[in-house]
Amino acid sequence: MAKKNDENASPTTNVAVLADNLTLPAAGLATQRTAFVGASGSGKSYGVGRIVEQLSAAGVPVIVLDTVGIWASLRIAADGTGPGLPFVVLGGDHADVPLSFDKGAEVATFLHGRRASAVLDLSDASVDERSLFVAAFCDRLLALLKRKRSPMTVVFDEAPDLVPEKVRKGQNEMALSVSGFVRKVRNYSCGTILVTQRPQDVAKAPFDQAGTVFVGSLFGKHERQAMRDWIGRKARSEVVEEQYGRLPTLEPGQFFFWSPAWKRYEEIRILPKWTWDGSSTNPIADDAVLQRLAPVDVGALKELLGGMRAERSGAEKKERSQVSGISSGTEPGASSAEPLVEEDGTLPWRQWVGRLRAELAIETARAESAVQRLGDVEGHLDRLSEMLSPVMVHLPRRPPKWAPSKTTQEDIERLAVDKTPGLSSKKRLVPSPTPTPAAPLSVPLRQRVERQLQQGRVVTVDSHEVADEQEAEVKPTRVSEAPQLRVLAALAHDDGRMEKVRLAIVCGYQHSGGGFQAVMAALRAEGFIYGERGEPMLTPKGRARAKGLPAPMRGEALRSYWLGKLKGAARKIFALLLLERRPMTLQEIADGAVDASGKGYAVNGGGFHDGMRDLRRYALVESRRGKAIELGVAKEDFLGE
Repeated sequence: MAKKNDENASPTTNVAVLADNLTLPAAGLATQRTAFVGASGSGKSYGVGRIVEQLSAAGVPVIVLDTVGIWASLRIAADGTGPGLPFVVLGGDHADVPLSFDKGAEVATFLHGRRASAVLDLSDASVDERSLFVAAFCDRLLALLKRKRSPMTVVFDEAPDLVPEKVRKGQNEMALSVSGFVRKVRNYSCGTILVTQRPQDVAKAPFDQAGTVFVGSLFGKHERQAMRDWIGRKARSEVVEEQYGRLPTLEPGQFFFWSPAWKRYEEIRILPKWTWDGSSTNPIADDAVLQRLAPVDVGALKELLGGMRAERSGAEKKERSQVSGISSGTEPGASSAEPLVEEDGTLPWRQWVGRLRAELAIETARAESAVQRLGDVEGHLDRLSEMLSPVMVHLPRRPPKWAPSKTTQEDIERLAVDKTPGLSSKKRLVPSPTPTPAAPLSVPLRQRVERQLQQGRVVTVDSHEVADEQEAEVKPTRVSEAPQLRVLAALAHDDGRMEKVRLAIVCGYQHSGGGFQAVMAALRAEGFIYGERGEPMLTPKGRARAKGLPAPMRGEALRSYWLGKLKGAARKIFALLLLERRPMTLQEIADGAVDASGKGYAVNGGGFHDGMRDLRRYALVESRRGKAIELGVAKEDFLGE
């Protein structure tokens, strides 16, 4: 552990001293969902660094996902002359071991098993590489913590790069993994810290999970509104409202501590760190950082990640030599007892053994995780079955499937005589029952229907009328024949085909209504019509059935029918269009279609609007030539004789 030389260091390891007026239990802070928010230069990274130091002093492992490349500074003291915290640095310019972006799960397994603190430098990763690594890392670490709880804290620096509100291409898997990690991991003694300049750019779900927020200076409208929303959901208080108004006036290092979890709302100033401030504008040179790294054992991690081949540049070879000295306990620059690679470029046998052991441990953990997930799925299915059991008793049961009766010797002999290829195997041994024929209309009832059709009236034949006309053992038809006959008659008198909308109007229906759709479906099922749904046509069977049927409504009969069907303004507007027989503007129609008091309608009035809506629904009118209105597709049928 780095030596703490300043007076602000924590005197004991069970508390975290963050400010003169803010001391928190280290165990509670380590497992808390925390957010650090502030504009650039407000001291966010410095404040988070103070928390990392205090947690490390308490023996809590901390893992930092660094997308900027500044957190390797934890490895040196604040004055630049001594070692810092014993963190393993993977990736970046000052890496102990270069980071392989396809090894996220393996890195999580190593850090969890060793309870090691680490900086995972992702500053050089592309969007796809970062998404691949972070998703695998979070998923594996969460699975491991479920099986074996291990108090630790994970810092997500520049959180919008890791769990964005607006997910871009290639970020979806990472965003889901991080969001799920933040939401669930506190149940397994692990805390998270989200660091951001723009809280509105962080996914809302994980940001709302934060029970403690450090807020520095904020100037932007959207940034302050995001914090206003968080306050409304989490921390409604007069003190917080007063502090919210002073957000633009805060100085660097000055924060508001809002914590509904601890029920504390205070203004604080972060105490000085004892490690180097990596976010400062005067960083230490790369060589100086490498010479002052704390003695961290990274040999096992090299074995896990497979080491590096001897094809690196001179600077990288020098860095590996220094790291090898650290891992073996020798001074940087001194030769190690065993080289990283042999002269022929192969790994020494001991490193091969260590690598195989590490891979075996990873595969074992992966198998155990899969078994655990299967157990979880089985538990969920059992609970779901218990929940659905009371509901299943109320669901209708399926009818029993058809099952053939026992085959007799006579059936076998009969089938053996049949020589039709492929027919014997397809025959059902028990023939289907003969369906009951539909009861036709009696002669007196049919004459009444045809007479009413000639008069242009809507005819509906109830099933009880048919039953009364037939013998008791004959069942009535399920669908009345009158509407079907009307449709067949209309098609037959128009050369066997007609546009669907016009056909509905001629037969007295709304073209999109359920009644008309049912009639058309019945005719299709019986094989009377076919063709596109927009223009049905008669089949030969339909033509034969339509012979002798009376002509459909046309001219005066059709006009009388629809004038009787329409009500209110729709009826007056339709009568006016029939009378004028020309396209008319809305204003002309409103002035000409007088109401009961002899006055015209207002174009913007509700009555006029409802009337036009009804006419358009029935497709009786259509717009032509700009805003002009005239009769629709059945115009010739209405105006004919």
